[in-house]
Amino acid sequence: MVLASGRKGAVAAYRDATVFKTAYAWGLRANEVTHLQTVDFSRNRRAPK
Repeated sequence: MVLASGRKGAVAAYRDATVFKTAYAWGLRANEVTHLQTVDFSRNRRAPK
């Protein structure tokens, strides 16, 4: 794994890979990805179960 290697830039590479996978999985545009917040990944309480 990249993070376990301890190399310089490993955290940035992991972050970038996560962003690219998220954008591809949900079909997001670059601007939409930059506006994501942590709460966007949680469940909506008002939605039916």
